[in-house]
Amino acid sequence: MRASAKVTMEDTEVDVESPASRPVDALELLTQQHRVVQELFDSVRDRSPAFYELLENLSIHVEIEELVFYPMLRELGLAEQMLESVEEHLTVKRLIADLVDDVPLDEETRAAKLRIMQREVEQHIEREEREIFPAVQRQLGDDELIAIAELMIDAMVSLLDEGDEAPLEQLLSQTAC
Repeated sequence: MRASAKVTMEDTEVDVESPASRPVDALELLTQQHRVVQELFDSVRDRSPAFYELLENLSIHVEIEELVFYPMLRELGLAEQMLESVEEHLTVKRLIADLVDDVPLDEETRAAKLRIMQREVEQHIEREEREIFPAVQRQLGDDELIAIAELMIDAMVSLLDEGDEAPLEQLLSQTAC
């Protein structure tokens, strides 16, 4: 088992131990990340440090879901939910690519894209927490969810070890035509 620790996503710490002094499980870890992203959306201004912190956190979250969590959904018979989630991620990836592209966007267009991205992320979070997480909880035990969280944390650490901009660069490479 992993010792009590925090993993830092950019400037944000994600607690890898639950309040009950046991290792965090996969659903708790993803929920923590959801709250971080929601808080960052509230403080984002165009190309501010919070903007880039949001993009890095979203990039890491998307990667660990797609590398670890979503394949497990297919194994649990939740392939339809997994495919919908992947499509939601693709929408967000495209919006991120538009927002960081070197092609200048006027202020209204950039603000509109950021609002759309926030709405898409909020809807995605709501659907995951309302539909997908309970379905996973019904099928997996605590030990399995903790093991999945450890895989996600390992993936997160690996992404962060590649450098500060690696998660965002990896996400952007997935949107290239």
